[in-house]
Amino acid sequence: MQSYRNLIQFARRNNITESINPEDIGILSRKLYAAFENLPGKVQLINLKIAPDLSEPDISLVQVPEGRLNKAGWYLYKHALTPADIIGRSPLEYSGYVGKLVAWAHFNGLLVTDTQLHLFNQNTDASLENLQEYCGDLARLFPVRAPSPSNLALSRPCEVRQLGIFLNLEQDPTTRWRNTPIEFSARASDPLSFGQQQESLVGSVDLLYRNSWDEIRTLHFNGPTAVVDALTTILGKMHQGAHAPQSLDVFCYSLNFRSLIRTRFEQLVRECIGLRLARDQGSTVKTLLLGTDKYSFFFERRGVSVQKMEASVGEQLSRQTAAHQAPRLAQQKGKPVPEVVDAYASEGLMQFFFEDSGEDYNLYILDEANRIEVYRQVSGSKDELVQSINRFYTSNQQVAGKSHFANFNLPQYYDIEAEDGQQRVLPYRTVKEDRDDPRHSLSQR
Repeated sequence: MQSYRNLIQFARRNNITESINPEDIGILSRKLYAAFENLPGKVQLINLKIAPDLSEPDISLVQVPEGRLNKAGWYLYKHALTPADIIGRSPLEYSGYVGKLVAWAHFNGLLVTDTQLHLFNQNTDASLENLQEYCGDLARLFPVRAPSPSNLALSRPCEVRQLGIFLNLEQDPTTRWRNTPIEFSARASDPLSFGQQQESLVGSVDLLYRNSWDEIRTLHFNGPTAVVDALTTILGKMHQGAHAPQSLDVFCYSLNFRSLIRTRFEQLVRECIGLRLARDQGSTVKTLLLGTDKYSFFFERRGVSVQKMEASVGEQLSRQTAAHQAPRLAQQKGKPVPEVVDAYASEGLMQFFFEDSGEDYNLYILDEANRIEVYRQVSGSKDELVQSINRFYTSNQQVAGKSHFANFNLPQYYDIEAEDGQQRVLPYRTVKEDRDDPRHSLSQR
């Protein structure tokens, strides 16, 4: 991207018009983004065809609690835990949660079938047996390497392809029942609100997924709202026009009720994904009882939001409905926003949609938070507009500093076309137009 910035600046200084295809530079930027952008939870690959074998005979995972000299969290060493091996050694990797460290070792080829795993932890429920099981589940579910994404996939919003969900790897509420009777009844058998105390049996949720751009992401949630936080996060990675994940697997490492917890959570996730990806559907509300609290999930074309239901159900729904409708009414004065724009809304990306309107065109812009801007009767060359936007994102260092999404990932551009009375979205392709067209005139309504 720095090389591209330099080329743009060189072209400006010498009055040279860039001739690179906007679609090509968009695909190139997303290849760079997927390979090198350092995002929270992303598994960075270090063995990029440099070394034939990075496997280690021993890997140690050491947890440091709060209040110690070293930063609290988990550290990975390529040695056993014997003092002679580990004292004075530097860790290979650090993470706030152990699931990401194991994933990092797996995808970089350090952790293989013959690797001996060693564990030292002080205030979590993670056990060596469960971590070994997690390693096996991870290896069976996710191959180390996947086919490179096609240019078509890179021209579209990224989609979750493989999704693995790992429950209670670090925090297991059922361990407090060790060697004690468990109160269980048919009426209180929901593991998300279990027993007479209505307790959630899910203490921690680790998500690991590979998307259509071949990025690998890990996410960790714990505490009373882990289920809600995990659901809203993974649903936020899916736009309404996306395909369902090709594989979805749920694993549980609880001391008790493993099968019950896993089955219930998988049923919940599949139901929520189905509601999120459903086409030609208006707003839908799903209520979830988690512990003693109730939550409402609001499924709309542009995203999913959640509200804790402290008021009565009717009052909460009325308030949430009003909150969702207010901005939509303000945006849709005049001609409404096409539904396909909402269906393609994808968090974390700048997206530009062109809709031809006679001699002019309408322009719909979705920012990284899926806020929409509408410009109507735009005149001028689409190609020049796309090039000017790309120049802005690549040459303005301050913009890149404000948002890590701008570092490698240029905006995405689409054409809205009508076919058999239905609108569809296609990747924008360059149209050779007169370079002497007047500058664009945007009139926002």
